[in-house]
Amino acid sequence: MKNFIKEKPEVLLWTVLLFVICAVIFYPYVFSENGQTSNVFATSRGSGKPSSYTTPVYPTPTPYDMYQVISPSGGEQLTFGSLFPVKWDPTSTYTSATDVIVYIIPQNIDISVFAPVRFLTKSTPNDGSEDWMVNLPPGNYLMGVVSANAGGFSSSGGQFSVVVGDTPLGRINTTLPLNQSLSVLQPKGGEIWAKRSTHNIVWTGGKDDWLIDIYLMSKNDGRVHSAIFKKTSNDGIEAWTVPQYLSPGSYWIGVGCANCAPDTFGSEGYPIGTFDIK
Repeated sequence: MKNFIKEKPEVLLWTVLLFVICAVIFYPYVFSENGQTSNVFATSRGSGKPSSYTTPVYPTPTPYDMYQVISPSGGEQLTFGSLFPVKWDPTSTYTSATDVIVYIIPQNIDISVFAPVRFLTKSTPNDGSEDWMVNLPPGNYLMGVVSANAGGFSSSGGQFSVVVGDTPLGRINTTLPLNQSLSVLQPKGGEIWAKRSTHNIVWTGGKDDWLIDIYLMSKNDGRVHSAIFKKTSNDGIEAWTVPQYLSPGSYWIGVGCANCAPDTFGSEGYPIGTFDIK
């Protein structure tokens, strides 16, 4: 064998090179933790969910792109599931946009882990009003409205809060434009779940015919840890028993449409914060 390597060193070189190439290609797709090997979620996702999540960096929009939010103006306490008229001044900027983006900025979250912007709609007519069935977990939020081709996002209204009333957290089935994007309601962040305990994963948004994938991601490295459910019906709830093999630490749960085109608006949903597994 030694003589063979001396006579044909290029064989060894090509063998090592091939091994390196295979490692670079396949490592992001298969990994092992505590003896549990899982296919990374992206390999089975119709929407093309990446194998790791990188927080988007949103530039601040210029005043020319922002529209003044009239309602909520700040201080309101909105009840989950209630109908609320979102209003803005369609003439309050220097440009006259035909369509605008309406979005939410959650407060008191770790924006190093989570995207600071949650879109309610990708584009809606700039007529100054859209009805919204409040579908956010309890917490404090800001709202913003910018032109559809804005270069960034910032709040243009005061802080308001969402509370739970008679309607329990769950999927709100409505055709209102501001309610179509997926959003995780539970866990919303701050919970402590013990191994082998069972909890409801709750989400809202999406169409009735969407098939939903639910996945677990580690806060430590931002890598998809495992698929919890695949292609479940979009009914807004699944009971999950925390596996014994999971390492203690902080995690978050995401949901995504498994049978949607990759560019479908609202086909990925995230929580407000992380929860801990003990």
